[in-house]
Amino acid sequence: MRDLLAELEHVLQSEGMTREEALFFKECKDRAIKDFTVGACASSAIAWISMLYIWLIFFSSFLNMYVMPHLEACLVPWHRFSLSARYGMLAGMWRFNHSLDACMDKILGRDWDRMKLGLAGM
Repeated sequence: MRDLLAELEHVLQSEGMTREEALFFKECKDRAIKDFTVGACASSAIAWISMLYIWLIFFSSFLNMYVMPHLEACLVPWHRFSLSARYGMLAGMWRFNHSLDACMDKILGRDWDRMKLGLAGM
């Protein structure tokens, strides 16, 4: 969807975009960036906190018994960071794509014939 919206915006800019269309695209971009940021930050924080508890419950006793005890302090932050970053990107991109889908639905739901013709031509 993002490629389709970017191409539609480019076509409308080359033909001369109205103020209402420009405002619509600006709102869509702002909403998508906000949704990505909120989704990524929230899921990263949840993953960071939950990985601490999972680590403490399941793996700390294993490391203390079978592996050198000082290794626990070295491995935990990097694994937690890696997993929380992955979950943040996944959730952020999911929210981002959902936001762009909502923008497409708005275009199709309104009486914007020029935008609909631009979409039909693609």
